[in-house]
Amino acid sequence: MGEYHVGTSDITGTIYAGRARKHGNSLTWLAKDEVTNEAIDAVAFHMYLKVKEGENGFAYMLKLCSGEYLRLKLEVSDHKPEWVDEEEEDDERPD
Repeated sequence: MGEYHVGTSDITGTIYAGRARKHGNSLTWLAKDEVTNEAIDAVAFHMYLKVKEGENGFAYMLKLCSGEYLRLKLEVSDHKPEWVDEEEEDDERPD
């Protein structure tokens, strides 16, 4: 049946979730769904809840296979930044 897995395509950057089998460093998808927007929304809201719980310095640190590091940190603001498009305002989540 395969194990449940979430992964990102190296080519397109699309995030998938589904059942896969591991073969060394690679995966063979048995069944998958594209979940890019849902995954990003879930991570952003998870981080938002951590900040609201009082973890002001809350951040994720990830080490890539290349040896580089990524740091994900959330900033919460009471006003809309100037760079936000009008279309993006529709993506609101409840507190």
